[in-house]
Amino acid sequence: MSVPPGRHPARDGVEVHRTALEAHDTTSLQGIPVTTPARTLIDLADVLTHRALERALDEAEYLRLDCTGLRPHPGRRGAGRLALVLGHHDPGATRTRSPLEGQFLEPCRDHAVPRPAVNVLLHGHTELGYDVIRFTWRQLTQDPAGTALRLLRLLRRAPIDSPA
Repeated sequence: MSVPPGRHPARDGVEVHRTALEAHDTTSLQGIPVTTPARTLIDLADVLTHRALERALDEAEYLRLDCTGLRPHPGRRGAGRLALVLGHHDPGATRTRSPLEGQFLEPCRDHAVPRPAVNVLLHGHTELGYDVIRFTWRQLTQDPAGTALRLLRLLRRAPIDSPA
């Protein structure tokens, strides 16, 4: 929670950050002063991972929040991360329904696997001749390079279990 200097909200489990907020950084929601979506994302860039920041942008897009003014602020801890995400991420394109789906995108990004379309309907959810492969949480987190290699082999139509 960011609050203007001089305010002292007391909330158990809430970490309070004091900062001077510009008028364009705040708005009101049901009579409660809050930071704008853009300012909230700028603040989140200081503490979130790359993927978590992408997810926050995806959610803002899904909710159709006005993120006017969203840009990196030089000197902020998350400025570089925010610049990278804004420069390479298409908001809404990787909105996933589960942490496992989100974890699947990391080996794709980190190992040059073409980014898959997520949560799209394919002929009413049927396979219709598509190759379907499954990955576990363990595979995605403990062997992301192997997962990426398996995906690349599949995309090249090479046998999945053939040697590199």
